[in-house]
Amino acid sequence: MREAVAILSTEAAWNRADNRKCPANATTWSIYCALEKATFDVTGGIHHRRPVAEVVREIVEERTAARNYHHHLMDYNNDPATHLDDVQSLFQEALNRIEEAINPSSDSDAAAEPIVAALRAR
Repeated sequence: MREAVAILSTEAAWNRADNRKCPANATTWSIYCALEKATFDVTGGIHHRRPVAEVVREIVEERTAARNYHHHLMDYNNDPATHLDDVQSLFQEALNRIEEAINPSSDSDAAAEPIVAALRAR
């Protein structure tokens, strides 16, 4: 997740016209492509349903429940109402949820268990 945060740290790095195609020679990245690149950089492979990407998707779906998106990550990325600070807060919230799932506080609930299981399975 931290890799995706670093990849999309500036407006200049953000591809606002995502088509879910992520060329290896890209110089800008959408949310989807930043997650894909970060996954490859960390694991050496690409799979768009990795646990971290699933957490990001879940948050996007929560944030956009009233919008009629077909591809949540792509449509959220391309939405003119989405700003870089939204993307950065999305990644930060995902990072917080993942860290809480890995190191739960004493008052956390069982909702984090599927995330922990998925992260351990990788």
